[in-house]
Amino acid sequence: MDLLIGMLLAFGLAMDAFAVSVVGGLTVRPLGIGDALRAPAFFGFFQGVMPVVGWLAGHKLENLVLGFGHWIAFGLLSAIGFKMIYESAGQKQNYLIDLLDARILLMLSIVTSIDALVAGLTISILGAPILRHATMISVVTFLLSLFGVFVGNKLGFFLGDKTGVVGGVILILVGFQTLVKHI
Repeated sequence: MDLLIGMLLAFGLAMDAFAVSVVGGLTVRPLGIGDALRAPAFFGFFQGVMPVVGWLAGHKLENLVLGFGHWIAFGLLSAIGFKMIYESAGQKQNYLIDLLDARILLMLSIVTSIDALVAGLTISILGAPILRHATMISVVTFLLSLFGVFVGNKLGFFLGDKTGVVGGVILILVGFQTLVKHI
């Protein structure tokens, strides 16, 4: 894999984390720099580790992950999205995507990095250097997620109490896109 293909792969894999970061940024006010760095750190770490895990697992894990990983991602992202919409309709401000909650970030980081696990399998098949690609994926994901948190936070000021609905719809669409991409 050459550098350009590696960068395109990194950007493609980072899009789910970017979208979730935008949604998380919608719900955090005021946004401190430490708060803004938390989600990108989680997403960047997992997006960098999962290709290595996939690369190490080789072909044994490929059919298992390809068979139902997209259903897990779709189910979890949709459930979180619908919960956000429901809570927003009830005017609650207790959104499920809390960028300050490590447990939520851990779950979302794993869900958004399932594709990176499969990418690691592909990198293994192609015989490409995994550490270079995993680092690229991690850095791109971190930077895009950081940008996403700030974009979401700025949008949140304009959307006001509709942030939960917008965020929920975005998550459902990301889950649906993941499902359609793999079916």
